[in-house]
Order: sequence, then C-alpha cells, then structure tokens
Amino acid sequence: MNGAQILNILLSIASICVSALFVWVGIAMSSDSFLGTALFGYVAIAYGAINAVLVFIAWFRPEAPVQRVSKYLALVFLAAIVVGSFDLGRLSGLEVAGIIAVAAMLFVNWYAVKRLVAGRKRA
Repeated sequence: MNGAQILNILLSIASICVSALFVWVGIAMSSDSFLGTALFGYVAIAYGAINAVLVFIAWFRPEAPVQRVSKYLALVFLAAIVVGSFDLGRLSGLEVAGIIAVAAMLFVNWYAVKRLVAGRKRA
C-alpha cells in the first residue's frame, strides 16, 4: 500500500466518523420540543446519512457525480448552519467558532470524496 491509499483510507474513516457525529447530534436535536431545533436535527441526520452513502459510492463507483453532489450538499448544509446562527441578527464569537468547526468537518467530508473519486479514476 502506498501513501495515497493510506491517506484515502484515513480520510474515509474521518469522513464516516464526521457523518456519524452529524447523525448523533441530529438525533439529539430532533427530540427537542422546539420545531426549529427539531427540524435542524432532521437536516443534520439527513446530511450525515447522505454523506456516508456518498463515501461508499465514491469507493465503488468513481464515475458517478458524487464529487459535485458532496460539494453542493456541504455548501447547502453550511448555509443552513450560518442562517440558523443568525437568531438575533448577529453572531457571537462562540457561534463563529462553531461555524468554523462545522466548516472544517464539511471540508473533510468533501475532500475525502474528492480524493476517493480522483484516486479511483486513476486506478
């Protein structure tokens, strides 16, 4: 196994862990009685599940448009995070830190799919 294959495996594991984290947080948030929080929980569950499926598809079918789907899905989810953070019309420092952390996790998910598709097309 060369370095690129090891990196692909590590990125895939990281992406699946991040997806599981989004599903776990979504399940915790969906049990809230406030409709906005519950709705966001369902969105987080959907993003985590769809991204996990995209990683599996990228492993076995690199010709599918999973890279574009992953990118746009991450951008839409990040937009939902940002819009959801504007509860009072302004962002606090803690909310900005949370948005940056979520953006980093979304980047890991997208980059894992991108590397898998590029690596499988070369193989």
